[in-house]
Amino acid sequence: MVRLFAGLLVILLLAPAAPLEAAEGPRVSAECRRTSSARLRRWRAARARYLRELRELSVPRFRTDAEGKSVPTLRSGVGVIMVPSSGEVLWEENGESRRSIASITKMMTALVAVDAYADPSTEIEIVRADVRRASKTKLRAGERVSVEGLMHLLMLSSDNAAARALARASQWGPAGFVARMNARAKELGLTATRFADPSGLDAGNLSTAHEIAKLAVVAAEDPRVSALMRTRSYALETSRKQLTLSNTNRLLSVDELEVHAGKTGYTDPAGYCLASVVNVPGVPEPAAIVVLGSRSRLATFFETRHLANWAASHTPVAPVLEPAAPLESLNALVLADGVEAAPEVEPRPEQRLEAERIASAGFVRRSGACLP
Repeated sequence: MVRLFAGLLVILLLAPAAPLEAAEGPRVSAECRRTSSARLRRWRAARARYLRELRELSVPRFRTDAEGKSVPTLRSGVGVIMVPSSGEVLWEENGESRRSIASITKMMTALVAVDAYADPSTEIEIVRADVRRASKTKLRAGERVSVEGLMHLLMLSSDNAAARALARASQWGPAGFVARMNARAKELGLTATRFADPSGLDAGNLSTAHEIAKLAVVAAEDPRVSALMRTRSYALETSRKQLTLSNTNRLLSVDELEVHAGKTGYTDPAGYCLASVVNVPGVPEPAAIVVLGSRSRLATFFETRHLANWAASHTPVAPVLEPAAPLESLNALVLADGVEAAPEVEPRPEQRLEAERIASAGFVRRSGACLP
């Protein structure tokens, strides 16, 4: 009897627990469903904002100049189109405005570095000072990398630690390397250009759209540097790992434009920047096109494409390019910046972040951030 009573007592004590466990299960599941639905709604909303931004960017803007002619106007408000051989400015908007230039700096870093290192196979060991607060780097202290590898990191991935390492290990040292950059700028007649560091992280790297166009032309004419800027991808091997580098300049994916030189840049003070030297079909010689201070990286590519279209249409016997990046096909420019065609598919983290960044009203605020 005692055993029977004990068994009944155990049943009574356990009985209330079953409904609680059953109720708790669906509650947790519902929370998960709500969280998943909220994430998907946020993604769809961000993607919708992103596509609205794309539609806006796909339409070029024009203004009427003092002579009553219709000329381009940029959303960023700073840009130039220059003919390299004569220095003739076909169009400009605030072209003499002096401003921070971010990783556009690395064009001069490359020009000085190719003269500093006669043997591209020379290996340089990365130190802590190279990677400390570098913001954007694929390198780690203690790694050994060839000069050739560092040059590809510099110009394809816009690697800040690579820029520092090349300057530090040069015969001039870090400060002397920057002094050489400024001396080279003076030799080229870039009187408004000043360099404070080799990476572009320092907001004291200053220039104008006019002078950046001239610098881009010089870089395009140096086969050692222009070859780097035309490279879409590169297999890098360090003492510790193997990497595949991709060029940050998406204009290399636009078939109608032959890119001779190009460098992207971003910091909070500079905004998104792009300097290019490109061949436009039917135009007798390459054109240097510079866009500074855009609100997104994608905007710099669209604005450059619009300016190339305008330059083509204002050159005798030159055909006009196709409209920039048709939204219906979401071509390589768009896909490269992280948009999937189907909104029902949950995006990868990098796609979601890119969509949210583009859709935001301004820059993503990263303290000291320097992106490609």
